[in-house]
Amino acid sequence: MRCTITLLFFCATTNIVFAQALLKGQIIDTATNSPIEGVNISIEGTNQGTTTDATGAFELAVERFPILLRCSHIAYESHELAVERLPNKPLELYLIPKVSMLDEVVVEAEQGATPLSEATKYSLLDFELLDNHILRLEYHGSFQKRVLSLTDLDGVVQHKLTLKHLKGINGLYKSCIDMFYLLGRYAVHPIVIQDTKLSLQKPMALDTFQAFIAPCKVQEKDELYFVYEDLNGLRRTITAYDVTSKNRTEIRQIANLKMVQSYMSDMGLIQQGQTISNIRTNDPAESRRIRRLQAGSDFLSEVFYKPEMPVYIFKKKGHLLLFNHPEKKVEIYRAHQLQGEAMLDYVEDNTWQKQLLYDAYTARIYGLFKTKNATLIKEINVMTGETTPVATLAIESYRIQKARIHNRQIYYLQSERMAGQNQVLMRQAIVE
Repeated sequence: MRCTITLLFFCATTNIVFAQALLKGQIIDTATNSPIEGVNISIEGTNQGTTTDATGAFELAVERFPILLRCSHIAYESHELAVERLPNKPLELYLIPKVSMLDEVVVEAEQGATPLSEATKYSLLDFELLDNHILRLEYHGSFQKRVLSLTDLDGVVQHKLTLKHLKGINGLYKSCIDMFYLLGRYAVHPIVIQDTKLSLQKPMALDTFQAFIAPCKVQEKDELYFVYEDLNGLRRTITAYDVTSKNRTEIRQIANLKMVQSYMSDMGLIQQGQTISNIRTNDPAESRRIRRLQAGSDFLSEVFYKPEMPVYIFKKKGHLLLFNHPEKKVEIYRAHQLQGEAMLDYVEDNTWQKQLLYDAYTARIYGLFKTKNATLIKEINVMTGETTPVATLAIESYRIQKARIHNRQIYYLQSERMAGQNQVLMRQAIVE
């Protein structure tokens, strides 16, 4: 974590030597705004040092400036501060508490996960959350009969709908305007929920869903915000659409221009190669494989040219939060204009699972991080980009198939280590 230090002082105009000048200051906790007792204060390259008292105050005799001031405490992030000249007022230094593995253990010990489905009777294929209900897609029996169910937040079933004659059903989707869809291999079925009763509307084409519904990520009053992807996701454009005026406004485009150029160049070569008819190898099967690769551009588009980092957008108190992970920062917009940004240090953390969870009830944002034999949930501060552990799930990250957060509770699909790899829905509280 970065250590943020705010200096509230006016510097004297002189910058030369002092004879035993008295440097005064106070050390304060950034989280609680309380004074910190017992902070070690020292001057680099000397034997001079002191500690803060019960009010967080310290006094240190200084023979000459500039100096490098060191601040250290077992419970806080250490920091160094360059002081060029004696200030007219006492320094105010803010230190950030350390986040240790001990903290994570405490978070884990205070919590326990509750199962909301029965893995021995059926397996949960997918789920989505409503305000007071859970929409679930289940499969039962050896023939994997699909069932759509609606339960309360404790897993008590309110209504069930058997999905007869529907082929290739594989998931659920919640749109930016809180509509629900049943995803199929060839079509998408809108789900109607009325008085806790479930029904399906006429299916729509998969292409229509992917072009108009899936790109919409956020609704903010009369505006919808879309993330459009092209060039196999290498270029992503964030666009606002005003449903009243029908106006579209492009807010941001995120792309690695060098990668885009390489992709387009390689795709052009493949298109040229598709007209070559003299492919011959000693193995006819190998020749057919090469032609299939040419025709579908499988390797380049599905393996090599894929975006490494995700892009998320959320809303918070009239602001649009754009998590621009490719550039390692969060950008804050209001009325389509950039208001501020903060760097995201966790992007370079190889334990981050490259996904964010948004609690619409509290407008808080969380990330998933893998630890040894567990998964750590961290809240992300959008003003600083820093993360704070709030929950530990006693399960490896690869066994979590899907996760959602609602009103300080995390719901997640957990793969069971048993025959058939059944999945069960779990719920666990988040520590505030």
